[in-house]
Amino acid sequence: MQLLCDGGRRLYATRRILCEILQGHAAEIAVKLGLKAGARAGLGAVVVKLLEKVGLRVGGVDEGAIEVETEARAAWKGEGDFISVYHASINNATVIREFGLDPEKLPAWVTRDIRAAQDAISNNRYDVQQGLARDPGIIESRIPKEDFDRLLAIGEREYPGFNGRFRNPATGEAESSEIVLRTLEQLDLFNRHIVR
Repeated sequence: MQLLCDGGRRLYATRRILCEILQGHAAEIAVKLGLKAGARAGLGAVVVKLLEKVGLRVGGVDEGAIEVETEARAAWKGEGDFISVYHASINNATVIREFGLDPEKLPAWVTRDIRAAQDAISNNRYDVQQGLARDPGIIESRIPKEDFDRLLAIGEREYPGFNGRFRNPATGEAESSEIVLRTLEQLDLFNRHIVR
């Protein structure tokens, strides 16, 4: 899936356009492409099948793609030394889970604390209270600890939560944290390790 997992801006734009064209038509297109019933709702499966139909090879054809696939499998099984990092979205969870965070929309916020991600899409947030959340969800990325320490740990800071939900009333200290992704390298790291 190297073609669809590349963190570059041009490929992201192409994936995003494909997603917008296919959104709402995935099941219908899947039937026409002969995909099995279980895969029909999966937009990713439709995109891959379409790319194969026009002659583009999708899959681990080079060492980098194979390495990413191997790491992803290890993370899924809980093998190795990984750190789960979460991004919460109130409007684009499906697209982000499938295609990753948009490089044109930096900075982006992530956290190691699942409670903080849950807080970001809860009724503690005004948009959610008002029923304005169109596609809420939490996206998990299982990042190798060595890469986390090298690229993300330095940017981790206290996070008090919406309306101070994670602030200790006795000490005033925040009991959660967040990480701001500011560079394409950080964003690509998160995107390459999204649990799909």
